[in-house]
Amino acid sequence: MALMRVALLGSSGFLGSHVVDELQKASVETIGMDIVTPRWNYPDLFTRTDVTDTEGLRAALMQVGPDVVIDLAGILGTAETFRSPGLTANVNVLGALNAMMYCLDANAVYIGVDTGSPEWLNPYAITKRAATDLARALAKELGLRATILRVFNAFGPRQAGTTHVVKIIPNFIRAALEERPVPIFGTGEQTVDLVSAEDCARAFRTAISSAPHTGEVIDVGSGQPRSVASVADLILNIVGRGSVIALPDRPGVGASTSADLTRCKQILGFTPQADLGTLPDVVAWYMNHGFEPWQD
Repeated sequence: MALMRVALLGSSGFLGSHVVDELQKASVETIGMDIVTPRWNYPDLFTRTDVTDTEGLRAALMQVGPDVVIDLAGILGTAETFRSPGLTANVNVLGALNAMMYCLDANAVYIGVDTGSPEWLNPYAITKRAATDLARALAKELGLRATILRVFNAFGPRQAGTTHVVKIIPNFIRAALEERPVPIFGTGEQTVDLVSAEDCARAFRTAISSAPHTGEVIDVGSGQPRSVASVADLILNIVGRGSVIALPDRPGVGASTSADLTRCKQILGFTPQADLGTLPDVVAWYMNHGFEPWQD
């Protein structure tokens, strides 16, 4: 990869931390930007930045002059975002637009992230879809150099399991380790497409140099959807104990997610390498590090 400078918005988050690791392994100069300070790893340079502060973000980006902006900043959740739809829209749409407009003016590449469930009707999915559509429109009409990676159900070390945002893998592992019933919302027959955070990070690194940046939206997942019930069974088998409890469906959550890897293979030349065989290592990580959010 040619020498370049990457500004990573949301660098202190779960996925952002893995992208920092991947870029640094490839000797890419990485400038982290986030509203919270990273705890586990540091990019080459870190600056505290609020993506909703239009002028502040622009000034911070102008100071470092990145060739590429990877935008992982956002308010996460599905049903949880009904509690704060205004904040979700402000960060996920306005914040993304602020980054896009900087890239348009500076002729930098914008690489954004979409949800693997864009058709779901909750504030998170709706706002991420809106940001994706903005990037596509700006690419088509104004020449923004942009690529969007539609990341499905990422999992791996550092993903918090104690916040109000319910993530399937840490939620299930924590319940099993604490000898509580693993909570399954709905029938358990709905499917998820689980992809390791390390594979997601490789996809972002690969997209920098391999994508044409003309507004493409590229699925990043395993391409192998699994039922929620089967994931719970797998984790219970790894932990060696536990049970499940059925709970009502959560609002705004659909029945399934599944990645189509055609464009990922064709455009990025990329196929995810890890699978759920890594789950024992993930369980061990949580046993050693706990489930608390790892940002300050």
